[in-house]
Amino acid sequence: MLLPERQVTLARKLVEAREDRHVARIAGTLAAIPLDPAAPPNPEAYRARAEELTPDDAPPELRARIALLADTAQRHATKYWQHDRNQAGLAAIDWIVSNPGTPMVTMDRKIAGELSPEQRLRLQEIETTGHLNTDPDVYDKLDRMAVYDPKTFATSDLSQYRLVLDGKDYVRFTGFQNGDAAFARDDRGRTVLDAGLITAGFDPDDTEARKARGELDKTLGSFESIEGRPPVMADIDRIASDIAMQKVNTRLPNVKVSDELDGAAGNDELVGGAEKVAQADPTVISPEEKHRIEPAHDPARAQLPKDVKSDKPWRIEVRYHPILHRGHAFLVLVGPNEKGRDEDKAEMHGLSRSRNGGKIVSMGMDGADLIVQHRTRPFFEDDDFKTIGTVASGSYEDIVAGKWNAGQKAAIAINNGNFDYKAHDPAFEFGGGGQIQNSNSVAFTLGRAMGVDLEGVSRDTGNGRRFSGSDRNLLDPSYERYVVPSMFGGVPYAP
Repeated sequence: MLLPERQVTLARKLVEAREDRHVARIAGTLAAIPLDPAAPPNPEAYRARAEELTPDDAPPELRARIALLADTAQRHATKYWQHDRNQAGLAAIDWIVSNPGTPMVTMDRKIAGELSPEQRLRLQEIETTGHLNTDPDVYDKLDRMAVYDPKTFATSDLSQYRLVLDGKDYVRFTGFQNGDAAFARDDRGRTVLDAGLITAGFDPDDTEARKARGELDKTLGSFESIEGRPPVMADIDRIASDIAMQKVNTRLPNVKVSDELDGAAGNDELVGGAEKVAQADPTVISPEEKHRIEPAHDPARAQLPKDVKSDKPWRIEVRYHPILHRGHAFLVLVGPNEKGRDEDKAEMHGLSRSRNGGKIVSMGMDGADLIVQHRTRPFFEDDDFKTIGTVASGSYEDIVAGKWNAGQKAAIAINNGNFDYKAHDPAFEFGGGGQIQNSNSVAFTLGRAMGVDLEGVSRDTGNGRRFSGSDRNLLDPSYERYVVPSMFGGVPYAP
């Protein structure tokens, strides 16, 4: 006679064996469901069939197991269905290539019968137009996957896309799976380009972003035939950055610069008073350097404003001009009489200037001239800037003769330093600092020279990550400056 414990164990094993037989029978039935080329396996159909085969007295645990089995069987069937369609698509393309000009209605029934409705429509389009056009959505999906999800891309069956990619693009992506050199170039270029577009607020899926990626592919693809050598990393970065900046410039706001901006010789109040900023030493600055900055905006020629009688303090404010989700930071010296913008006595801006044409550009290319301008007229109209806050407040001697004067001297040093401009680095968008050297680098360097905490006020107002390039001091002896690569497109870069 069996002990009670053994009887319980035996009864449980009999129940489990019976349930396993039910599961195996249902699994075999689901696996035998024929696949219809017209549509992928329907999850609800598999669940309904599994429910029909489930015993009426099945406990909840068995029902849950069978439901999971139905979902698994449907996923496996979908995989097989997709494989069959892929093979049918490849066979159809092979038939077209082998039978040029032959009507598709004469296609082998065995091939045609395995095509899905979508594949048939695609083939009809090919027959009508005479060629296969790449689907831009599919192209972008695969391009993004190859760069940002390489593990998934490496195991993807690209044959499923054969009817939505032209021959060139299909070969390109299959080459990427095999890790050819072109993919490494595409990977680098796509990463740099996307980061630049994201910085400018582009939706990666919008039309302009797709056009930019197409331009990048075309330029990199033709580079070697034009230049006689493959593009190196510096080439790729520059090409991608140039394309991104072209798109960025189409999105920049139409800034209204003050009417008196250009050609202003200075403010009559900017004479006498406190210590003048030291003029550039001609023994140190070459004639070319001495005339790099327009005289009206040259910090080396600027004079401090005269003091005025007032019981109110002078101030230094940090403001910014919004550029989509980033910004151009600049410093403003504000007088004590609270007369609105009439009290804006001076501004200092970091700007990019073409080394060839000498023009100030809104967002320069890598390697442009990074300069500082001291302006006594507003650079932007009222609706084109925002004030972050006051970073210093006090007497004339402290604010003007002290801090602002120190900032002007730092501006002279920056202009004498011959810094290369670099607007953006993809690393910043991914949480890092990046190799950036731009107008924000200038503003925050001036802030350090003045002894004011621009970082703190930016952080406290929620603008900590708005100003790319701000986390550096251009005049720190230990600062590792950005220097533009000396080669681009096989032509030496001419400063």
